[in-house]
Amino acid sequence: MDETSHISYQINKQDEIIFVNDEWFRFALANDGSNLTREDVLYRSFWDFMSDNKVKYLYREILRWVNAGLSLKFNLRCDSPEIRRLLEMNIMPRKDGEAQFGSRTIRTPLRMPPILFKIEQITKKRKSRKPKTYGFFFFLLSRVYLWTKLTPSCPDEKLHRN
Repeated sequence: MDETSHISYQINKQDEIIFVNDEWFRFALANDGSNLTREDVLYRSFWDFMSDNKVKYLYREILRWVNAGLSLKFNLRCDSPEIRRLLEMNIMPRKDGEAQFGSRTIRTPLRMPPILFKIEQITKKRKSRKPKTYGFFFFLLSRVYLWTKLTPSCPDEKLHRN
């Protein structure tokens, strides 16, 4: 999902997915969803595609607000092992209790390799001598500093109305 892509999908009042755009399938294909077809997705429960109970609870509350007539816009993280993504989500009420979802990528910052990998590399280089504790501390501190300089700060991720 690049910076210009726009994913759109719609659910009915029974929480069944009734529409997904082509970009939804491109995103699914790029993220291990290659076996999904329109027949696999359409008229299935929206909740079948969520495994985390906390996320389900949050979206149930969001849909309760949308069904009351509110349009919502908020930022969320949608990461994969290789890519960190910040998305903007828009959810709007439609006719007959339907809800329209739209999301776009705001930013995909660089993802630093895990620090443990870096430490393992340094430890292998220093096998002949015992690593010093304060050296590790300064190494870790330098990585945190570098990460904060390379990663733009995240905007507030709280829900807000338009």
